[in-house]
Amino acid sequence: YALRARELRKNWNDVSGLENVLQLLEQSVELDPSFAYGYTMIGIVLHFDMRTVGVPTQIWIDEALHMAEISINLDSTLPEAYLLRSYAIKSKFGKSQAVYDDLWKAYELDPGNPTVMFVLGNNLIEDGKYDKGAEMVMKSINMSYTKKDTEYYVQWGNIYEKTGNYKKAEKLYLQCRNLAPGWSEAYTILGRLYLKWEKYEDALEMFREGLKIVPEDPFLIDQMAWTYYRMDNLDSASFYWSQYESLERNFMDRTQYVPFRHRLAYTNLEMDNDENVQSLFEEQIQLDIEQQQGLRGYGAWRQGSHYYDLGAVNAFLGNTDEAIMWLDSAANYGFLDVSFASEDPLLDGIR
Repeated sequence: YALRARELRKNWNDVSGLENVLQLLEQSVELDPSFAYGYTMIGIVLHFDMRTVGVPTQIWIDEALHMAEISINLDSTLPEAYLLRSYAIKSKFGKSQAVYDDLWKAYELDPGNPTVMFVLGNNLIEDGKYDKGAEMVMKSINMSYTKKDTEYYVQWGNIYEKTGNYKKAEKLYLQCRNLAPGWSEAYTILGRLYLKWEKYEDALEMFREGLKIVPEDPFLIDQMAWTYYRMDNLDSASFYWSQYESLERNFMDRTQYVPFRHRLAYTNLEMDNDENVQSLFEEQIQLDIEQQQGLRGYGAWRQGSHYYDLGAVNAFLGNTDEAIMWLDSAANYGFLDVSFASEDPLLDGIR
């Protein structure tokens, strides 16, 4: 059951697909309550997948952490359980020594585990330890995948994209798409590359193809909006950001929300349409503050981005000290993408 769930998880595109994955995993631990790997997999699905269908952020983090603790108590030699706990701790509290303790414990238990090497390597790279981190990441890719695997092309393409070799990245991503033409992520990564490359029409084509497969994918909707914004097509950008209103209404938990109001407000303002602009900014701040208080969560965004949004909105409204305070929290939390922040129009006033 766990192996079937793991295979299904690679290709789910809607809520029912995700529910099938969880049902299989729940059956695995019902059959054997001491099956530590089953609990770990449940935690991984909760941590990485449930947020995209509107499950409260507080629940998926706490439950994922709970699943990790159960797994470790059942089998203290399972490296994936320590990986899961490191993910959950980082999501809930930001990067800390406890995160690295679990990552190094997983590595100590299984130094040849490619997933462990990949996660630890990327964390080392984030902290500026490039040589050791890159060595681990590249080794993990070659151990994990063959040229028959989509992830082989995704991971290598990502490395070339990060180093600015867009042509090589494009070639690898196209090979991934040709291998899995029904996988929405293949179009997402190509569109993201073209957007960064300023090939806007190509980016739109890829995002549209992805939306044909997953019509309500929140990331693809956001990327469509940003692409149109970069093209100075403000009407279309506003249209796509406004799509989140209906997306929110479909969330299973109505305390969840999508951070789009400040983007929609700014775009409308640039179009000289100041109707509801002030109220949109105020509503975004109110929702983010409520999330900070634990009353709300993002159904589709990683926890921690509300720090950035509070910084961006306050920066635009001229509240400089408060903006820098929130951006500092975002940085400490591990949610401050410098390349994105360098282009975010809401930060122009404090650049």
